[in-house]
Amino acid sequence: MATEPMGCDIISVTFPALTSLEHSLKQGTFPLWSSQLCCGFPLHAWGEGSFCHPFSLVLALLFSAPQVLNLTVLLSFATAGFLMMLYVRHIGLSRQAAFLSACAFAFSGYAIQELEHTDHLLTLCWIGLVFYGWDKYLSSGLRRWIVLAGTAWALEILGGYPAIPYYTFFAVAAYVAYGWKSERRYKAHRKAFDWMINAAIFVGVGVSLSAVQWVPTLELVPFSLRSGGLSYEKGLVPTYPWSNLVNWVAPDFLGDAWREVKGFDRGMEAWENVSYIGLAPLFLAIFELVQGIRRPGRSRFFSVLFLVCLALALETPLYRVLWWCLPGLRFFRGTSRFLLFAVFSAAVLAGMGLDRLMTHFPRKKARTIAVAFIALTLIDLWWYGRDHYFTVSIEEWLRPPQVAQIIRDPRVRVGSFDTMDLLSSMHRQTISMGLHSPEDQARPYYVFKEFLGAGAELVWNLHGAWNNWSALCLKRLKLLNDASFLAVVNKQVTLLPSVANVLRVQSIEFLIAPWTITGPDCQFIQRLDPVPGGPTLFVHRLKNPLPRAFVVGETLTASDPGLLLKQMTSDQFDPARTVILEKTVPAGDPEARGSQVSWKKDDAREVDLDVDMKGAGYLVLADTYYPGWQARVDGQETEILRANSNFRAVSLPRGLHQVNFSYRPWSMKIALGLTLTSLLTLSCWALTL
Repeated sequence: MATEPMGCDIISVTFPALTSLEHSLKQGTFPLWSSQLCCGFPLHAWGEGSFCHPFSLVLALLFSAPQVLNLTVLLSFATAGFLMMLYVRHIGLSRQAAFLSACAFAFSGYAIQELEHTDHLLTLCWIGLVFYGWDKYLSSGLRRWIVLAGTAWALEILGGYPAIPYYTFFAVAAYVAYGWKSERRYKAHRKAFDWMINAAIFVGVGVSLSAVQWVPTLELVPFSLRSGGLSYEKGLVPTYPWSNLVNWVAPDFLGDAWREVKGFDRGMEAWENVSYIGLAPLFLAIFELVQGIRRPGRSRFFSVLFLVCLALALETPLYRVLWWCLPGLRFFRGTSRFLLFAVFSAAVLAGMGLDRLMTHFPRKKARTIAVAFIALTLIDLWWYGRDHYFTVSIEEWLRPPQVAQIIRDPRVRVGSFDTMDLLSSMHRQTISMGLHSPEDQARPYYVFKEFLGAGAELVWNLHGAWNNWSALCLKRLKLLNDASFLAVVNKQVTLLPSVANVLRVQSIEFLIAPWTITGPDCQFIQRLDPVPGGPTLFVHRLKNPLPRAFVVGETLTASDPGLLLKQMTSDQFDPARTVILEKTVPAGDPEARGSQVSWKKDDAREVDLDVDMKGAGYLVLADTYYPGWQARVDGQETEILRANSNFRAVSLPRGLHQVNFSYRPWSMKIALGLTLTSLLTLSCWALTL
């Protein structure tokens, strides 16, 4: 029976994104936008779906989403190992040492723990090729190798996890600067000139080839919670405490990083912080560090890089200085991310250490020692990673949740309360009871699925409202989300009219929770027990819900988000009569409320509506307001107004009208043009070599 690995981010992020990519490509479209997620979300701009990475594109065209997930993981591990081996062979390591370095990096604890983040794997696997290209240039002086390094860097960016390309740039810059320091062919001013030219080539190739990904992401950032960067405290999470250094020697000493923590206990420390490369490679890396740091060369560079990355991961004063001084660092969270380059450096040092150790023995005995170290490493890393991810049946997982059978209309929005806390509590319960069978481990994830946790909309063709899915959450929707959350008292809540209005504004009709919801605006529908041994699921319906598209005749004005929320939660506000806009506009006709709206088309990137206006007013579409959306009324382009904090509205006069909303982002057109032009230019240049 076909299976797939299981993890929190696999089910809530990775698998839903791959499902959307597969469905879109096979329908001849591309997932630029999703109307199912977060009241409408720029799915491609989010980045972590790796939609434009060559591996993702090719695999999604040929295979189903579960197969794409499994094959992406296998290809990423194989690529990481092969390119590491390519690099260390070029710098002079023996075949045995190169193979050990490749295994220590590709199957390290860091890579194994990031298996559920395919964007991480698709990014980190190209680091070896970036170093290889630059080292080839340093040894040959041919700039074609800088182009290769820039191409590899572009593939990192297309992987969708921008922190790793960011760190790669500075690691490689230090590597090249160290290599040029020993060059005596040129004078200082010539070195500086070469540095600027070569840096321009590297950055130009990488940035232009990957523009199709980073330009839309750059457009999204100002509208997200990451606009302006993170605070220093949030930037530290997940942290890397000094106690976690033991993970280099005994990764399970502080507890099983997968079963006992898995992102919900100890501040996400343990499972994010596993840097294990195997005891044998660690011994060799330390041996080489002690021997090589005193001599000029690559050994000294990687020894220093290893120590610097550890210092940054441990939140020493060095990290605080870089946080305030290094442009862009405050947009990325997690000091533990520096462990990737500590692991890479340690793997390179391990290969160097093996070669150095072999020089102390006769040739035949040295080979035997090398084989023994490789065998110990393979057994060690296999034993460590053999059961970190349990698997579930694909057929069983793809069976629709029971609650999906209640929600018949795919345009109806659903709000699901408490799913992440529920998953966390079930993990803790499983651990405290000592339950470690595959069925026990899978139960929390099946509960998460049945409660329509994050990402469920993309897999089972539903429409969700709440923005707990991505690191790049939209600020305006998060404002409404926070106002929608209910205070639980004795596993029961009362839905206040003010909160009910916030839910109506988001066009939410069904509410799902592990507890009952009471109040005059809420109706109990059904009780479900979808997972044996799991919590009860209560389905409720909001009374007098608003459709996704409706007409109002009255307006209020509020440009400040705080004032807007205050108006929205006041007793006098009726979202069926009034829309809150950010700019002052002419008042509508109260008779407009009786207007009729008919749906003609509802695609991810295009919505067509027929509207019979009984009076002048405003058509409100409860889909996210975002750059790139255009509106036409009877064929004439018209302004889209930001409505109710996060949504869209257009002004309409009395009479029959055809209204079209279409997503045509200029950012994507520019980015695609730049990427294709760069690809064509480099292809033509390559043919002349």
